[in-house]
Amino acid sequence: MIIANLILKEDKLIKEEYFLSSFSLFTRKSIKEFIKLISKELYKDCPNKLTEYTHTFDSTNYYFYTKKSNDITVVLTIKNEDTSLTEIINKINTELKQCDTGNDTLDEVNKELEETKNILKLTLDSVMQRGEKLDKLVEQSEELSIQSKALFKAAKKQNSWCCKFS
Repeated sequence: MIIANLILKEDKLIKEEYFLSSFSLFTRKSIKEFIKLISKELYKDCPNKLTEYTHTFDSTNYYFYTKKSNDITVVLTIKNEDTSLTEIINKINTELKQCDTGNDTLDEVNKELEETKNILKLTLDSVMQRGEKLDKLVEQSEELSIQSKALFKAAKKQNSWCCKFS
C-alpha cells in the first residue's frame, strides 16, 4: 500500500501526496514528518537507478523507493511488501514523466517571458531614443525660430532704409 509520494528538486519538495487514512489521527503527523525527513535524506544520496531503502518506525517496516532523473527525485513510501514492483516502477515513471512535461512547459514559458522582456527592453530603448531625437528637434526648431525672427528684424530694418532713400 502506497502511503506517500514525494517529488524533490534541489532539496526542496515540489509535490507531496500522502495517503494516511489507514493510520490513526494522532499518528498521522509524526508519520508524515518521518517520511519527509527520510525522503530529504535519501535525496542527498539518491542514485539515478531505482533504489529500495527500508526503515522501521513504531515497529513497522516502511519501504522507500527512490529514482532520480534530471535533478528530480521521486520518493515512494510503502507500508507493506504486498505492493508489486511493477506498480511501484509504473508510479515512479509516471511521476517523472509528469514532472518532465511540467518542466518543459515551464521552460517554454520562461523562454517566452525572456523573449518578451528583451523585446520590451528594445522597444523602451527606441522610445527613449525617439524622445531624445524629438527633444533635439524641438531645440533646433526653437533655434531656427529665433534665427528667423532675428533675420526678419534685420530684413525689416534694411527694408526701412531702402524705403527712406526712394
